[in-house]
Amino acid sequence: MSISKVCSVEDCENKHQALGYCDMHYKRLKRNGLPQTKYEMHSKSYTTEYNAWKNMRKRCYDPKASGYKNYGGRGITVCESWQKSFIAFLEDMGNKPDGSYSLDRINGSGNYEPGNVRWASRTTQNINRRPSLTGDSGIQGVRYVSRLRKWHARLCINGTEHNLGLFTERDDAIKARKSAELKYFTPVA
Repeated sequence: MSISKVCSVEDCENKHQALGYCDMHYKRLKRNGLPQTKYEMHSKSYTTEYNAWKNMRKRCYDPKASGYKNYGGRGITVCESWQKSFIAFLEDMGNKPDGSYSLDRINGSGNYEPGNVRWASRTTQNINRRPSLTGDSGIQGVRYVSRLRKWHARLCINGTEHNLGLFTERDDAIKARKSAELKYFTPVA
């Protein structure tokens, strides 16, 4: 007498194929990381918020995604409630203020989770970027220009680059950059 194994997903009676899942749930597991049986019903599948949610999950869990190495490849994950539910994500995040905003992690090394994610403009995201691997100073907008033997500070506002000056000392260039950030990006109460 042979014992027939069924899929390990609750309420699924299909025969088990791989890793304890039926073929359908195994494909969902590979694609999304979740072999769920029930889908959420909402009318937001074609919204920019839904696309942001879908792309966030893809960056973190799909090794074939173009940005995977900077997200999932670095160990960035999506909190369990957002991973499982677009509705939970939307309730925590709300709608985008306008179409130019996108998801931004406040702590760039942190995960996608409530308290660390916001809707942000491109300008805010540029300030919040992690330093490039080739950056000399470790501060966005401050780099060493070897042919001049000076530190150059700059700030980009709405796509326009503003030169903040050349400095002999690295710390002076960083101070100029931080001062300009405060001047241009501190919200007025």
